[in-house]
Amino acid sequence: MDLFPTLKKFDFSDNEINVYLALLRLGPSPVRKIAEESKVNRGTTYDILKSLIEQRLITYYHKEKHQYFTAENPKNLSLVLEEKRKKLDLLGNQMNDLIPELESLANESGKKPVVKFYEGAHGGKIILEDLLESCQKQGNLSYAAYSSEPVAQTLYEKFPNFTEKRIQNNISVRVISLWQGGTSAKLASRKYLPTDKQSKDPNFVLIYADKVAFFSVNAAGELIAVLVEDRAIFQTQMIIFEQIWKTLP
Repeated sequence: MDLFPTLKKFDFSDNEINVYLALLRLGPSPVRKIAEESKVNRGTTYDILKSLIEQRLITYYHKEKHQYFTAENPKNLSLVLEEKRKKLDLLGNQMNDLIPELESLANESGKKPVVKFYEGAHGGKIILEDLLESCQKQGNLSYAAYSSEPVAQTLYEKFPNFTEKRIQNNISVRVISLWQGGTSAKLASRKYLPTDKQSKDPNFVLIYADKVAFFSVNAAGELIAVLVEDRAIFQTQMIIFEQIWKTLP
């Protein structure tokens, strides 16, 4: 086994690894000899030795007025892992408390619209996942959409079971279709809006949970999306949608 890359996974620095391995090879040794073997300067070697002592990987003793360092049983590396695990657990608990505070802070400054830009089918998947999560979180299990052919054929590429997930989450959708395609599904209502035949590439729009997502396809056939997070813009889009919906058969 190549020891160096394995020890790097313990978050040791290169110099720490060199000093530790040198001490394992040498056995009990003074700083000067360890520095020579590890090819790390003496001052840095001494600092590293103190750090390794704190981590219970090495110890020292005095002999004839000289200080000798010696490696502890390598099994003590498990203690290093355990210590890191405890720190990660503590960090996880702190994160659980921190996230609500950060969200509250974001909400306080969130009076301004937030605009996010995505490219590619993976970006579409991110927005679709956000739609399901946001509708559930907000408790508003419905959304509206304008569907257009070019985007509809690309949007669900990375999330082919989106409709299944939507139905499982009991989320309903009303769709104003700007083309004559589309399939029927549970918890979905669809109406068709006649469009100018010259308007071949209208946007695909999702209106949900105080957000509006606009999708289009560029000349290379790649999906492009802009997500706007703003309650006022969401409400305006819903008013327009409702008025159009009422006029359609």
